[in-house]
Amino acid sequence: MARDRDWHETFKQWTAASSEHEEALGANARGLIRQALHEHEPLALRRFETYATGSYRNNTNVRYGSDIDVAVVLHDRVFYDLPNSGSPSVAMLEPYPPFHTPMFDLTSFRNEVYHALCERFGGARVGPLCQRS
Repeated sequence: MARDRDWHETFKQWTAASSEHEEALGANARGLIRQALHEHEPLALRRFETYATGSYRNNTNVRYGSDIDVAVVLHDRVFYDLPNSGSPSVAMLEPYPPFHTPMFDLTSFRNEVYHALCERFGGARVGPLCQRS
């Protein structure tokens, strides 16, 4: 019964650091996702990183059987504020390397990540839209 539960101990367990086993699960999840994205043709040449985020990263409620949130961040897209004149100067753009692949927008990136995960893991693990794509 919930009211008999020792909530202080429960919260203490939830905020404990991840065990080696939980860390290994997180690293494995990130590795599988990264591999699935690199093997997906539209993403093969993209520069992106994957990392744990959410409760897993914050060591809260990370226990065997819970989910692991993994962020995928695209580094091939550059956003900047234009000066009032409307034209960026060469100096503004210098820190960014030239891109050898055509840029695409973030919606396209998100869709390609979803397709890559559907191809690799299937709809039961990714979501119901896998069957429609």
